[in-house]
Amino acid sequence: MNDVTLEEIKEIKYLREVEKLELKEIAEITGKNFRRIGYIANKYSDYRYKKEFSEIEKQKIIKMFESGYTKKQIAGTLGRTFYSISNFLTRYYKTTNSYSLVRKNNFKIWTSEEEKYILENYKEKTARELAKDLDRTVLGVRTRIIKMRREKKLQISKKIGGYSKEFVKRLYVQ
Repeated sequence: MNDVTLEEIKEIKYLREVEKLELKEIAEITGKNFRRIGYIANKYSDYRYKKEFSEIEKQKIIKMFESGYTKKQIAGTLGRTFYSISNFLTRYYKTTNSYSLVRKNNFKIWTSEEEKYILENYKEKTARELAKDLDRTVLGVRTRIIKMRREKKLQISKKIGGYSKEFVKRLYVQ
């Protein structure tokens, strides 16, 4: 540190902490290299530059996050760091896992009509077709079929190597 005096360190600290200037501006004022100013500011200052969020920015962050934007997308849009957005959302939602608070559970309760439709059509249609007809996900239909089997509402014959017992019997009888 032979090219920086104690006076220069004090001046940089003052410009950074009191005047709240950016490193680029301090570099222009002092005539030093931008990286060198950053090094000095970080090494000799306990203060970390913190740009406060305006009320408009806060509302944008909340609205974008609740609309389903990721923290990274919000940070890119507002010109902020990922961590500043993450910290803001943590403070706003009072928890470290703010995503789970915003993400809505889309779980729909199965109606008796939907179960009846599955019972009537599971032999002829695939899970994909049933899902399309019921406006459900394929995984949701498959999970419901498994639950209906466990509840003994749905009797599906056991399969042998991908074939039902009835199919195998017909093969050997002929």
